[in-house]
Amino acid sequence: YSLGSIGTKRALEALLKGVRHNHPKVRRAVAKALGSFKEREAYQALVDILKDEPSYYVRGEAALSLGKTRFKEAYDQLLQAVNLPSHADVIASSAVQGLAELRDERCIDLLIEKTSTKYGEMLRRAAAQSLYAYISNDKVRNRLMELLKDSDYGVRISALQAIEKSGDIRFLDAVSGVVESDYDNRVVRTAMEVRRRLTQVQQNQFGELRAKYEQLSEENRRLRSEVEELKARLK
Repeated sequence: YSLGSIGTKRALEALLKGVRHNHPKVRRAVAKALGSFKEREAYQALVDILKDEPSYYVRGEAALSLGKTRFKEAYDQLLQAVNLPSHADVIASSAVQGLAELRDERCIDLLIEKTSTKYGEMLRRAAAQSLYAYISNDKVRNRLMELLKDSDYGVRISALQAIEKSGDIRFLDAVSGVVESDYDNRVVRTAMEVRRRLTQVQQNQFGELRAKYEQLSEENRRLRSEVEELKARLK
């Protein structure tokens, strides 16, 4: 559904009519598109889908879109959705992704908790990947460091993906350590790509700092020159 990218009132009205469409693929597309709107009607429609929709996958899409609306009230809805049982934890996994989109500090402890080994691997992987949104938090960074050594290869990959998405170069050494020590080729390949991208980020940041330094040096030289000229005039 391209109506979500249009973002007009008429587009929203058309999407709201599609909520009850017979085909679940259409309803799923509608739920996805509704996440592009910040209107109360879109939010309420997503809440209704999450509660009443028979398809797990449509409900999962609605949970993710709820986070994208950035409504504060979405937190309580997603809090409930995280505990909903479904095939392959599709609803709960989408709900933790919604918590990442929400950008609400209240989500941090819950996301970290859902990476625990007492949960299924699909939910753990989704929660690990979602931690990127809160990378500035010390607890999140520490947990991602732990997850790089998790027993499940998928969780390790998800942690690497979270680090890549965050662009946090503080993880560069840890990611290099995964490249050198992990025994799973899938994890190593992912770590190599993340290391490459973080290295590029580091180089870009260094280039920006160098440009700023040169600019400040040039301004300093100009100021010194102006001061010398002023002194000469006052003699």
